Amino acid sequence: MRRVLIAIPAFNEAQTIRACVRAALEAARQADLSASVVVANDASSDSTAALAREAGAKVVDVEHRQIAAVRNAAARSVLALPGEPDDLLVFIDGDTLVNAELLRGARRAIDAGGVGGGARAQFDSGTPRWATWLLVWPAGPLLWWWGYAGGCFLYCRRDAFETVGGFDEQYYAAEEIHFLKALKKLKRGKVRTLRARTVTSGRKVRQYSPWLLARTLLTVMRTRAKARDGLDLWYSGERETQPAKEANSRS
Repeated sequence: MRRVLIAIPAFNEAQTIRACVRAALEAARQADLSASVVVANDASSDSTAALAREAGAKVVDVEHRQIAAVRNAAARSVLALPGEPDDLLVFIDGDTLVNAELLRGARRAIDAGGVGGGARAQFDSGTPRWATWLLVWPAGPLLWWWGYAGGCFLYCRRDAFETVGGFDEQYYAAEEIHFLKALKKLKRGKVRTLRARTVTSGRKVRQYSPWLLARTLLTVMRTRAKARDGLDLWYSGERETQPAKEANSRS
């Protein structure tokens, strides 16, 4: 049976991590892939670690407070397992649900000579419609055309991750774009954004005003995301107050 290695960075994801891990394992089963799941728990102050273990993941505890470093920690833990150069390595955010279609598509892309890529995304239920109109419908086709994707779902060959050295830890945001750029420099294959969609949480849109979202984007552009200041959107640790069972209702 072919393998998929799943790396999940997590910080205060108690509301969603259990559903995330369970969805990943079920997607792998339906895609006829043997799955190993590692959650890198980045100094969470809630029950993220315990819930991830309960759902079937291995947990490694880190304290980086930087998403690129946490992604690398999760990947290096899962890559410590023996495997083949073309093993499928997948990165999922701790508030994201994947399905078998995504994993099958990623596996097919690798088998066809690709080195990695991402997927389109859609927000979960309860997200304001304007977010879909402004952030999903226009951005999705453009990112697909350019061969880029958001960080909620990324995939690559095992050896491709090792060749590019993982995610560049000088960036506190947009690290997925730099990672995909690095993959594109590998001449042996293609970077492809899958047509299949993953479901990710729209909590940031529900929590923060459009003005703050725009201001954060400007901060990323101004600082090139090389500092954490002004990036509370990713690093504050604040979460929605809805019960975990409501947040996990799509599992």
